[in-house]
Amino acid sequence: MDAHVRECACICRAVNIHARVRVRHLMSVESCVNFRAWIPAVRVAGLLVCACGLAPAQPRALTGAVERIGVAGFERISPAVLLSATVTRTGAAYSADSINSDLHRGMRLGLFANVTAIARQRSPSTVAVTYRVRELPVVSSFSLTRAHPEQGSLKKLFTTREGGPFDPYAWKRDLERIRAFLASNDHHGVSIQEHTSMSPDGRSVALTVHVREGQPQHLEAIDVRGARMLDAGEVRSSLHCQPRSFWLLRDGRFDDARLEEDAEALRERYREAGCQRAQVAITRRTGSRPGLAILDVEIDEGPRYVVQSLSWVQRVVESNTFAEVIDDIDDPSGQPWTPGLVRGLGREIAAGLAGRDAGPVTVNIASHWCSNSTPETVFVDLVARVLPSQGRRTFDAALPLIPLASPLPLGD
Repeated sequence: MDAHVRECACICRAVNIHARVRVRHLMSVESCVNFRAWIPAVRVAGLLVCACGLAPAQPRALTGAVERIGVAGFERISPAVLLSATVTRTGAAYSADSINSDLHRGMRLGLFANVTAIARQRSPSTVAVTYRVRELPVVSSFSLTRAHPEQGSLKKLFTTREGGPFDPYAWKRDLERIRAFLASNDHHGVSIQEHTSMSPDGRSVALTVHVREGQPQHLEAIDVRGARMLDAGEVRSSLHCQPRSFWLLRDGRFDDARLEEDAEALRERYREAGCQRAQVAITRRTGSRPGLAILDVEIDEGPRYVVQSLSWVQRVVESNTFAEVIDDIDDPSGQPWTPGLVRGLGREIAAGLAGRDAGPVTVNIASHWCSNSTPETVFVDLVARVLPSQGRRTFDAALPLIPLASPLPLGD
């Protein structure tokens, strides 16, 4: 028995004996009157027990040669399949890194849900290693149907096979592969319904898949509504697809998955132009005849934010010196208000002051509503506050102070 374990056992026995003596003493009439005399013994016993629990013996590193390699958990698969993939061999020096590498190799076989290893020191010079696995369930049946069976079978695209192991991650990749294959062949509105039925013992699973391919469609037209700042032609040219045209050699192919990317790109373009609350939605509908589709681009630009003026409050340098700094900065009046504009303006002011030995400063830029704003255009006054700061020169822009949640606030 380890010395630390023996020491803890002796302490616990001493605590147990002392506690029993105190309990017998407590049961007498005199001790009942003097109950507080028993409390210190309980405290001492608790501290001793906690001390034993908080100082566990440090595990010793396993050393020596691998005496034997065992396996556990195999049912249908031969242990030789795993052992042939490992590098640890009987008689070789034990290495924890080699065992970890073996576990990764075992998982890459695609046959097991889990692979673990237990190593024990059998003697001062030998180590025993046991690999324990949990096998993946077997695919007992695999049924795949599609709305248009005359177009051929899709089973050849699956890596999951009947009679083989069922890996949930590989199964998910198979379904995504089917969607990508149909999308590459211009099928839109694809629907895949799948059902997995596990046996009560968890050793087998039945798979059922039904595929609705949708209709092969090409783009007939792009309808744009709600665009004011950008014209319809600019909106159409920013999309990843264009309508079908025989004379322009355009086939009208489009990808449903990229429509949201197009919408986000349009939103960002509007935000850069000052329309901070612009909304863009792109939907698909059936065209004038089967096989054709129309994209509807709905745009709500919202108000456009425009910088009206720039003013400043500073007590760091002389007014003439600060005026020179402002003169070196492009006047933002009339430009679209964006968080990037405010950040860049603050950096320019800080850099200008640094070149004039203003010392460490902090630049804060606040954005305020103007009373002459309209529902279509929100005018913003920028106020730059330059304050002395401790330590190195920094720039701290308060962004954004404009409450974008309401269309047209009445105050600042």
